[in-house]
Amino acid sequence: MEQFEGQFVIEYFKQVRGELTTRVQIHTNLVLQKVATCGAALGFMFNQKIVDSESLVPPDIQLLGFALIPIIAMGYDVLIARNINSLHRLGTFIRNELEPLVPSMRSNLWETKYGQPDTSKPKNHGAAEINFLSLFTLATEITATAIFLHKQPSYLVIIVVLFLLHIFVFLYMKHQILQFDTFK
Repeated sequence: MEQFEGQFVIEYFKQVRGELTTRVQIHTNLVLQKVATCGAALGFMFNQKIVDSESLVPPDIQLLGFALIPIIAMGYDVLIARNINSLHRLGTFIRNELEPLVPSMRSNLWETKYGQPDTSKPKNHGAAEINFLSLFTLATEITATAIFLHKQPSYLVIIVVLFLLHIFVFLYMKHQILQFDTFK
């Protein structure tokens, strides 16, 4: 029976570490997708040429496109923050539930010593990542704001809504990444 428990713990550990590794790859993909999607959308919107004295994309639709790009960036921010929260929770689970099963090595195991230490905030992702992601999103908002103010100053409400939404997303990201449940 003891051999079965040992095998079970090893397999369980492999599965949880596999999930953690997958989520790290997902994180990288989400960040790259955010940059590529927003960059491609901005590039497309800026490169609309006039053909036969008419734009390929009508001006109102083009303005809507510039407003949607920051919203798409914020959607990616939420997905990235939720993924990071899952990474933290998986690391904390490994530290609290699986690593104690090997008491002789407890002080040398990854999550206890480096990944999710008890005495400090998570070392994997934190405020720097929140700031980077938010600055990128803010850049898309500033671009949209400049275009709205240049083409249609009457759409000031859309600009205000975008910035308020960004504040909400920023606070959500901060909570998901820095204040996750440690299961204690």
